[in-house]
Formats: sequence, C-alpha cells, structure tokens
Amino acid sequence: MAFDDRKLVRIIESWPVCRITKEPAKLASGEESHAYFDWGGPLGHIKTPMMIARMVLDFADEHRLYANQFLGVPEGMTGFANYCNLLKGAAAYATVRKVPKSQGSFAERHYVFAPKGKVLVLDDTLTRGGSVAKVLDTLLEDPDAEAIGVLVLMNRMAIRPDGRTAEEFFKLEYALPTYWLSEAAPFIPEAYARALPGLGERALPIKRSLEREFRINI
Repeated sequence: MAFDDRKLVRIIESWPVCRITKEPAKLASGEESHAYFDWGGPLGHIKTPMMIARMVLDFADEHRLYANQFLGVPEGMTGFANYCNLLKGAAAYATVRKVPKSQGSFAERHYVFAPKGKVLVLDDTLTRGGSVAKVLDTLLEDPDAEAIGVLVLMNRMAIRPDGRTAEEFFKLEYALPTYWLSEAAPFIPEAYARALPGLGERALPIKRSLEREFRINI
C-alpha cells in the first residue's frame, strides 16, 4: 500500500499531538519550547499504534528501506517499534536498554531483545537527535546488527548548537539517511489558536517565540 500522509495528519490533529504551553516545556533534547509534541495518546491507544505502524511499513516500502527489524529509541518508542516488527512479520522483537547493564555479553548488556541484521531506528519526534545517536552508537559496536537509517514520525527541523540539523548530523557522523513522516511546523498555527484563550498576556511573546523556532508566520 502507498503511504498516505493524510491519515497521519488526521491522527495528529484529532488527539491532538501538538500542544502549546504557557510555560516553556523542557524537551528530551534539553532545550525549552512552548510547543510540545506528545505521542503518548495515539501510541498508547489500543488500535491507533497498529494504524501508524502500517503507515511506517508503507513508507519504508516506498523508500526501499529493507530492514530486518525496527529498533525504537528507549523508552517511548520500544513498544511501538515492536508493533512494527509484529506487523512486518519479523523473526523477533528488538529492544535496546536505556541504561546498559554492567555485566554479561554485549547483547545482554545493551538489549532486552537483541536485533539481528539490518535495523531501522525509530523515534517519535526528532529535535537535536541526541537520543537517536545513543542507539546508533550502540549499533556501531554491535557485530550482529547494522543501522540502515533513521525514521521518525515527526521532524521539528530544529537547528542544533553546531548549526546543523539532526539529519545533517546523522549523515555526517554516521553516514546514515534520515526520513520523516511529517514535519512539525504546519501543526503550530492551529495548536496556537487552540491554546490562545489560556495564554493571556503571554500570547504575543509565545507567538513570536514559536515563529522564530519553527521559521513560520502564525
């Protein structure tokens, strides 16, 4: 089946995944933003994860990303990645530990379920790429698995402190391509309008902050 981004857009808008906060939220990357993307709703639902997993597989097929397994960034994407493995008919699950164990073989220290062969690394929202990089570093040391790329549900298109985007960083440091099913910027104006009644006198400064961050006009 062909990947239909309209289905993903409907899921993002209906939950909604994007929230504008009055106080800046601290992201996993360490930076602060008034825009927070929370995939916990749709990915924690009974049926929606399988729908999104189908989209991931369709996207991967369209881009000829022939992976043996999907490996999710811990801990938020480990379960979803295994939805993808289940739907794909992979031979086994693959789960990387957020904190490696202190003893055992490489696989025992770094994985709950060790990946094998070609691996596509999954994350929900890509900002600076630090969490993904930790998984890629583990795979670089793994004699039994090889990363073939990074695939994310949403890309914030953020600029890292080194002046590069996360996809530029992955290409230069790991020689890996990055793919994304959606970009964050188009969802910001509607999320801002939805939050506007509760922003009070902070509305204009927050609007300007979002416009700078996402390089858009609201």
